[in-house]
Amino acid sequence: MRRKVLPRLLYGDRSLTSTRRRNSILNVHHCGSLINHPDEEKMNRKQPGFRVRCLPVLVSALFALISPLAAQQTELKLDPAKTRIDWTLGATLHEVEGTFRLKSGDIVFNPNTGEASGQLIVDATSGDSGNKKRDADMNKNVLESAKYPEIVFSSKHVTGFVPGQASSTVQLAGTFTIHGASHELTLTVPFTANNSSVEAHTKFSIPFEEWGMKNPSNMFLKVDKVVQLSITAVGELQSATQPSAGR
Repeated sequence: MRRKVLPRLLYGDRSLTSTRRRNSILNVHHCGSLINHPDEEKMNRKQPGFRVRCLPVLVSALFALISPLAAQQTELKLDPAKTRIDWTLGATLHEVEGTFRLKSGDIVFNPNTGEASGQLIVDATSGDSGNKKRDADMNKNVLESAKYPEIVFSSKHVTGFVPGQASSTVQLAGTFTIHGASHELTLTVPFTANNSSVEAHTKFSIPFEEWGMKNPSNMFLKVDKVVQLSITAVGELQSATQPSAGR
């Protein structure tokens, strides 16, 4: 048999190569049929070359299923004019209360994976307690806002979000940067939604002295080493489908 086959290959007999080409085409069609007929896989998975023939088709099918999910993004864009940031600092005689202004807020996340990006940026120079002298001292000696003019929360991950729910509580993990230093922080955020409009709330503590900021206490006034922050955010949820994972 070998003596007959070798001359046919050497001297141009195309019958063998044509047969191989037909087999190759049949293999492709057969592999594709396994997707629709899983019972055939049990009968054919032991055939020589089965895995080699079918791997490209199966990989392509897998990517076709995954790609639409990876591209689904949701964006929360906050309205600085409607968002309120309050802070409270305990003192010997009374609590000191004040506000900050939100410069911008935009968070993009994938509801399927929880992967998130985007930032909430607060104007560090906007601290207002109703006392100009106290606010000037806070900006100059505590926040050093001329050197560090922004307070930033950079989002990394969202858990607990269910599309379509009117109210829910999510966990928003990220990095909180203040006074030039970054700290890992996870916020618990209850929110309510009315169509695309969203109102969210969160509270957390900032151990400002532990984080390297000066304690403004003096011989006449003693203040706590932790300031309480409360945020009421108002914004819009919208689709932010993107062709790639980056932003």
